Amino acid sequence: IPTRSFAAEPSLIHAVFDNPSTQANVVVKRVDGRGGNAVWVGAKLPRADFLAARPLVVAEPEAFIVQKYTALSLVDGQMTDLRGPAFITSSDEALCGGPGVAVSPVLWGRGVPAEGSNGKVNISDSGFEFAVATANGQKGAH
Repeated sequence: IPTRSFAAEPSLIHAVFDNPSTQANVVVKRVDGRGGNAVWVGAKLPRADFLAARPLVVAEPEAFIVQKYTALSLVDGQMTDLRGPAFITSSDEALCGGPGVAVSPVLWGRGVPAEGSNGKVNISDSGFEFAVATANGQKGAH
């Protein structure tokens, strides 16, 4: 995801906050934020909520970045950040599966409802975790 620094490019403040059409295409983040704290997903926020980030960025431009907004996957009406966990081990222990890399056969996701959410899938915000399963068979078969 393209990432730019407000400190390195002071003109970004004007480009991001003064042009309403830019809002839907960006995410503003505090670089030391955790769990979705200090994250503004432009595409998911009313204009006033998005503009609340501007005075914070102006006061500490070195503490904020802007990234291109990339829509997350949709699973059953939930906006999700899908993840395929991988495990790396150098152990010879049988329980570890031996040395190498193993990829989980189960996709995990963090999600929020696609409609009416702030776009943050962080568990510490309003997100939740879930597993994604697939079934073999014909579409519509019971």
